[in-house]
Amino acid sequence: MSESLLAVRNVSKAFKGVQALAGLEIEVRRGEILGLVGPNGSGKSTLINVVSGHYPADAGSILFEGRELRGVAPHRIARAGIARTYQIPRPFGQLTVLENVALPPMFGGSRSSGPRPNTRRSAGSNSPASPPRRGCVPMP
Repeated sequence: MSESLLAVRNVSKAFKGVQALAGLEIEVRRGEILGLVGPNGSGKSTLINVVSGHYPADAGSILFEGRELRGVAPHRIARAGIARTYQIPRPFGQLTVLENVALPPMFGGSRSSGPRPNTRRSAGSNSPASPPRRGCVPMP
């Protein structure tokens, strides 16, 4: 089993009495590709804003690579590797598709100047790790 990259535990957020997130639990393991799906008003954007530090959580814990993110400034969370981007209704015309997709993570900063490790391999091993879990995390 892969190590936990992001662990959201018992996170809650309310806006003027309207409960947007209530005791939310999500875990993302290294190498996973997950989607967050749900109807309008289900808390998807609120979750992203809480994890990225743009909204403070009212309760719970948010761990990224084992470090607590609650109370950390958004720019520091972005430097750690989590960035919140906004929808752009159209791509940048002067860029290729690959460049358009690669652009948002570039602004979160990097912890190293070298290439990123291949997360599909086990640490300290040249053999492939078990395939990452792919799927969707439904919101109520």
